[in-house]
Amino acid sequence: MNQTNLGSPGQRPNNNGKSAKLSGAVKDRLNQYFDTSVFSQAGIFTFGNTSRTSPDLRMPSLHNIDFSIFKSFQVREKVALRYQAEFYNGTNTPLWNSPGTTVNAASGFGQITSANAQRVCQMALKLLF
Repeated sequence: MNQTNLGSPGQRPNNNGKSAKLSGAVKDRLNQYFDTSVFSQAGIFTFGNTSRTSPDLRMPSLHNIDFSIFKSFQVREKVALRYQAEFYNGTNTPLWNSPGTTVNAASGFGQITSANAQRVCQMALKLLF
């Protein structure tokens, strides 16, 4: 078993010494989230000069608001009805996944190709007795 991933040199590439960080809104950089030209593939059975993580490259931040609403109605002395609604990602903001990080991949290196779930709402009625 190849635990160090030495047979796949795309794991730790070489860096030409420049920062790969690009500025601007994430939605404008989906096809090139970071500058891929600063990376090159290391030789087979060698590690490149880049660390496992880059201090200036991070996945897009998450901005998410979840909230819920509960309301109880007293129907009789010992019977109540509760309505509840729960909203996940209430603002329906895209939650972008990480960009592709395999150097010299056929497609996807430096690109964000997917996002997490959209807004989810669920409602329920509970009869408490």
